[in-house]
Amino acid sequence: MLTYQSIVDIPYYAQRLCAMLDKLQQEYGWTEQDAMLVLKDILAQAWKNRQKSST
Repeated sequence: MLTYQSIVDIPYYAQRLCAMLDKLQQEYGWTEQDAMLVLKDILAQAWKNRQKSST
């Protein structure tokens, strides 16, 4: 995991994450930090849902 930067297409994921952050800010009028916190919570919820469905 420490060496993911050399194998993961970071710009691909970064572009999509930035687009999601921008959309949250535009749609809800949130600050960049608030949008990031919401996106983090959404990712955590998605992770929990995947864990439930894989058991």
